[in-house]
Amino acid sequence: MIRHLVLLGLLVCAAYVPGCSAIMAGSGTPPPNMTVLKKGALRAEIQKELGKPTKVSSDGRVEYYYREIGDMAAPGRAANNAFWSIFSLGFNEIILLPKQTARSRDVIDLEIIVEYDSGRAKRITIQEINQEVPEAQPKKERGTRRTPNR
Repeated sequence: MIRHLVLLGLLVCAAYVPGCSAIMAGSGTPPPNMTVLKKGALRAEIQKELGKPTKVSSDGRVEYYYREIGDMAAPGRAANNAFWSIFSLGFNEIILLPKQTARSRDVIDLEIIVEYDSGRAKRITIQEINQEVPEAQPKKERGTRRTPNR
């Protein structure tokens, strides 16, 4: 009886074990087709490829899109991670999860700005968004005067 409960517990654990590394490797979005971004392209063509703009100017002439490049799903790597998660009863996550997390840092965030004139793209600007947060500078005290030591 105890052997059956242990076996049942192992089967339940094995069902839940294909963890984070497999899920992270299997998720992602395909990159947008950037060839549609050219001067003279119709607004409908650009929106069909990039989706709904994140922000639109008040006059409707400028649209802003924010997209990630490099966050593609890897089904082969996901299947491999899931296999090793089941085979090792989850102990491989100690190694695979940091590796998969490091891969997710290779994603590039882009800001795409499209300016339209009469429904056609007039100017397109693509720039990388820097995600690094600058270190906080220490605040200077006001009203205190420091004199050099003599």
